[in-house]
Amino acid sequence: MSLKRKEEVSSLLKEKNFAWGQFKMMEDNYSLRLDVKRQELKCAEDALKQLEVMVDELQKAHDEKTAEVSTLQLNLRSAEEELLKLRDDISKLIRYGQDAYLTCCPSRNVLSKSITNIGEQRTMCSGDKVAKLLAEKEAALMKARKSADELRLENHNLLLLYADLEERLKAKQNMKQKPPRENMKDPAYRNLSADLEACAVNSVQRSPDACAELKRRKVLAIQGETFQEDASNAVEPSSKERNDELMISEQSHGRLLQQSVSARSDSMNNTRSTNSLFKLAFNVPKVIAGK
Repeated sequence: MSLKRKEEVSSLLKEKNFAWGQFKMMEDNYSLRLDVKRQELKCAEDALKQLEVMVDELQKAHDEKTAEVSTLQLNLRSAEEELLKLRDDISKLIRYGQDAYLTCCPSRNVLSKSITNIGEQRTMCSGDKVAKLLAEKEAALMKARKSADELRLENHNLLLLYADLEERLKAKQNMKQKPPRENMKDPAYRNLSADLEACAVNSVQRSPDACAELKRRKVLAIQGETFQEDASNAVEPSSKERNDELMISEQSHGRLLQQSVSARSDSMNNTRSTNSLFKLAFNVPKVIAGK
């Protein structure tokens, strides 16, 4: 009986060491992944702040360009009004010159010729000056129109860039406020017992001694049997009961081994989604007991 208890204690110690090693490895990995996620969150927050500053600067530039465009439009209207006024003055001067030429006296030929020559010279000088001034005004008007078109195009490009940055900002905010998906495995809400049992089943061919006691206790718990470790209340079972218990445990252990082997063969034929739980969810290398 003492030998059996010693074997049971040694198997429990092996199980405890195995479970403790797995737990420490999972805890270290979770801490490392948590630090990485915190760094990523900090970088995302910094990028979001920079994006907000850039959006504010673009909004200010857009307001300045809008004010400049409105000023240029006012200047363009005033230039068009001045151009119309100059054209009216030119038409009046032309009509005045024609009326003066028609109303001259025919009896005074010399005086009329001299007056006509002086009037033509004055008309020519005034016409050249007005034409030059008109050309300058038209050139200034064309330049103002060209600058207005350029500012309008630049304003359109700024609006497009502002809309793009606003969409990126909304996407960042939605990504930051998006709740975690339910089908993903969160390290903070995992079942450690299930993970340890899955790891024990995956490593049953490599370390059967370290996992046999865990599987036997699981089968006995399913069947409703418990171990009484108190020496005062312990009852020596009969040989028949011991044989029956050993037979049941061996049969259950054999079924578990067969199920684990079939599960491993199915996992090799299927996709990588049926591999080890640590390798699938957290990219953690599987630790084998005894190594």
